[in-house]
Amino acid sequence: MRPRIKQRFYPINHQIRANRLRVVDPEGQNLGVLELSEALQKAQSYELDLVLIAQQADPPVARIVDFSKFKYEQQKADARSRKNKREGQNSVKQLRVKPTIDEHDLETKIKQAREFINAGSTVKISVPFRGRMITHPEVGHAKLDRVWNGLQDVAIIAKERWMEGKALAMIVKPR
Repeated sequence: MRPRIKQRFYPINHQIRANRLRVVDPEGQNLGVLELSEALQKAQSYELDLVLIAQQADPPVARIVDFSKFKYEQQKADARSRKNKREGQNSVKQLRVKPTIDEHDLETKIKQAREFINAGSTVKISVPFRGRMITHPEVGHAKLDRVWNGLQDVAIIAKERWMEGKALAMIVKPR
């Protein structure tokens, strides 16, 4: 469950407490500094709401807009900024290569890892052992060697091989 995002509070119409406001009309034109009552009359003439945008400004800035549309646009802008923030972070992608993988499938996994690395992600490659496969760890080492040989030109080893429970793993990152 994602944490709730704190909503910004924008005073509208009669919730505004400032006496004088710098008012912007729906087309973006500055109407100048007006008294609150005069600004509310302007908003009524447009059949829209007077929304306080910048409370800390001197004088505070209010805009004449359709409040529900304004709120919707703000939510969209916040979602875009959160998305861009997430995309900017380096992520760790994980690839699982079984010891019994066929050569062509292994090439496909290498191609996937190459795409992740070119996108700027770190890739964790693991070889899980099941049942009696664990008695032949050299097979897992051979598979990791094969993957590493396919990625050497675009990646460097961030963490050497290690056993993680019943899996052999290594981490590579972009050059």
